[in-house]
Amino acid sequence: GGGGEEVEGEPDSEEEEDGGDEASHDSDHAAEGSAWGNPPGGSPWPHGASAAPVVAGHSGPLRRDMSLSELSLSDLRLFGAALPHGATAEVVVGVSSVKRKVDYVPETIKKLFASSRDSTSMVAVVHLAEWDEVWVRSMSDTLRNLQAGPIAAGRFHAIHAPRSLYPNVDVCPPFCPHAETPQQAHWRSKRNIDYTLLLAYAAPLGRYYLQLEDDISFTQGWLGVVTSYANSQPDLSKESNAPWRVIDFTGAGCLGKMMQSNELIRLAQFMLLFYDQLHCEALLVRWTRSMTEGKPVEYWKTGQKLFQHEGQIDSDGGAHRTQVSCGGHSAPSCSECPQGKGEGFCHGDCKWVSEACISNYPAMQEAPVDRFVEPAPPPPPQQPIIAQAPQVQVGDADQFRHFNNPSGIVVTDMTVVPTFEGRFAYWVGGETEGRNDVCDYAVSPALRRPAPDGHRCWFWAKRVNEGQFLTVVFDSDYSLKALHVDFGHDAHGRDVLMNGAVEIAHAAQQVDRYASGGANVCSHYRKIKDVRADRTVSWQPDVPEHAIRCVRLLVNEPQNEWLIVRRLLV
Repeated sequence: GGGGEEVEGEPDSEEEEDGGDEASHDSDHAAEGSAWGNPPGGSPWPHGASAAPVVAGHSGPLRRDMSLSELSLSDLRLFGAALPHGATAEVVVGVSSVKRKVDYVPETIKKLFASSRDSTSMVAVVHLAEWDEVWVRSMSDTLRNLQAGPIAAGRFHAIHAPRSLYPNVDVCPPFCPHAETPQQAHWRSKRNIDYTLLLAYAAPLGRYYLQLEDDISFTQGWLGVVTSYANSQPDLSKESNAPWRVIDFTGAGCLGKMMQSNELIRLAQFMLLFYDQLHCEALLVRWTRSMTEGKPVEYWKTGQKLFQHEGQIDSDGGAHRTQVSCGGHSAPSCSECPQGKGEGFCHGDCKWVSEACISNYPAMQEAPVDRFVEPAPPPPPQQPIIAQAPQVQVGDADQFRHFNNPSGIVVTDMTVVPTFEGRFAYWVGGETEGRNDVCDYAVSPALRRPAPDGHRCWFWAKRVNEGQFLTVVFDSDYSLKALHVDFGHDAHGRDVLMNGAVEIAHAAQQVDRYASGGANVCSHYRKIKDVRADRTVSWQPDVPEHAIRCVRLLVNEPQNEWLIVRRLLV
């Protein structure tokens, strides 16, 4: 699901927003009132591009206190037919999609049907959850042309809800929970409504519902696997004496979660009621527990991998991340960081919110293109003068040939700009020629330019606060002979550490390398160098510092500027 871009033509008054008589529908179509059946006249577009679905006899946005039974589901449908008389569907697959620089959904739907040996037991529903109505029309036509057979057979539906149906998703400010920005709160809230509408439409179409994404591939025969696994579950669990509520086929966010369709409306009502409070992952945890199931049935821990992320470009135009930093270890996604061990394993790029490990930023699939183009804040008065040290070019590895950067992990508690991880600053093995890092090139003009010798990414943090750190924890004790750090970048000259320090520490007496993100591996820190808006910091003791386990960059005071660490060498 996702957050569409802002569109022009916002109503100027409540009367205009309510829609008035323009939202009235012809009597034949208003009588449908069901997700089953063809659109009248075979039209792929219900009531024009911007008509609002009927809600309790009038147009207008959803309300958190309304019953979804008041929603005319047929008015959401772009295309889709009833199954032949007597036919049933075991599994309904739901996919939510928004406009991105590369649209993967046509290919994903093609793979969906091609990989299902018995696609007659499946119905797929795509929610084109974009507010750009031109894109929705175009994508709807594309899907109709490519999947005419499944559409005619009642096996493929597409739906769309116009912006006028959405409740207020710009809740921040004043309500900005979990230290979210207004953009983050918007993305999360809209995605929950995207899912609410998808769940409500899919509820009557089959026995089970499976939530998937629009840029994945499928293991051949996956449909038989998920169906057999669901059918093998006991009617009542031994632990709760209740039916199973969720089967988790992936261990990743809301992807690959299966529910019984007769409970979908209850889940959709739950998400509508709390759409502006939590991420979908956290809401699903809360709903599962309120339905007397302690945790989902976890197929993914023992079963074969059924779904594989394929998209290389996310909707923000950046490269898709295949790994996230959990603090002291990595995982394919934040939801896979805890490994069943809870909050202590959810750090780095991720944060623990309401018993769910989620990204510090909304899922990139839902992020709009302009998520990093916020204006730079004005400099505070009497800002220190930043030394314009010359930049070391990519090919100048000889200058740092004596630094070898022993193996270790990079730990931080800063808010990391997605894809700009600590590993780019601390490159194990030291400086190397021919690096071609993959990060979100769209964020920086320096990275958007051609790079014949390969792109060099860096560590980048925002909203930098006092006491935060970037720490390298070596795998074993190390004799430290010298240290070099480059801050900032020619294209981002103010993104340096305004007031901080470089510190070192020996190993703690009792070491658990991954507990609390690796924070307790190190003993008491000792400062070796102050940092005052420097572009380059170097340090070399008269004699080596033996048995060093940790090197830390510490922030001494908050700063408006973002922070770039381009290179950390030991």
